[in-house]
Amino acid sequence: MTAGTKPRSKAAVPRRPAAVGLQRLGWRVLADAAAGSRKGAGGRCQDVCAAVVVRLRGRTQLLAVCADGAGSASHSEIGAILACRTVLASLRRQLALADPHEAMLTAAVAEARSVLWARAKTLRLSPRELATTLVVAVAGPEATWCAQVGDGALVLECNGVWQLVFAPEQGEYINTTRFVTDEHAAPQTARLPVASAVALLSDGLQPMALELQTSTPFAPFFHGLFAELAKQPARDLVPAFHSFLTSPAVHARTDDDVSLVLALRR
Repeated sequence: MTAGTKPRSKAAVPRRPAAVGLQRLGWRVLADAAAGSRKGAGGRCQDVCAAVVVRLRGRTQLLAVCADGAGSASHSEIGAILACRTVLASLRRQLALADPHEAMLTAAVAEARSVLWARAKTLRLSPRELATTLVVAVAGPEATWCAQVGDGALVLECNGVWQLVFAPEQGEYINTTRFVTDEHAAPQTARLPVASAVALLSDGLQPMALELQTSTPFAPFFHGLFAELAKQPARDLVPAFHSFLTSPAVHARTDDDVSLVLALRR
């Protein structure tokens, strides 16, 4: 420590979202994250994901988020947790007042950026130290609204066809991307048809879930997972779902943190 400087505030890590296994209002949902194999036993996972199903203003809406904290950022787990928490809370508030639209997602991401910048100031850090990507979906009875900052993927099944909503964003240099904390990182947004299945994933699962040459979904990956979700109660699948994310099959394809949200409309 340099003489005459004040120590930075110790950063308490907020509570991570628990693994999700729920059946509610016509949806079956699984969500979980796991640390990559390169971190070894006890390594901290910088991926975060969460999903809820709510009924507001007479409409049932699935709200799902997935965030991947930057590996090079010292407090990115905090950034990912706060981004997911803030976006879900923002969407709930907005949907209680109006029907969903793309501007809601843009506003939710902007609110997350403000929260991360404020926390960085409290910790006497650069906002870059809380850097995280973000994928967001709002799936309702009339359409599906999507937003993304950075890499990762959002995949929908609409009318029996698997669709990658946005190509994972790459930065100027290899293995770089955009982050919510970037000053001018406006999210990509889109409105798509009603989805029968929704999947959000971090970039650690891209080698398994996407055809990287064509940036299209690898359908067998999703068929297998959603077939299991269709057959059994979601809450009973939570242990097996986590075992899959930490399995040798996944570790053989990636040593990165992984996170995955699966939501099936019944």
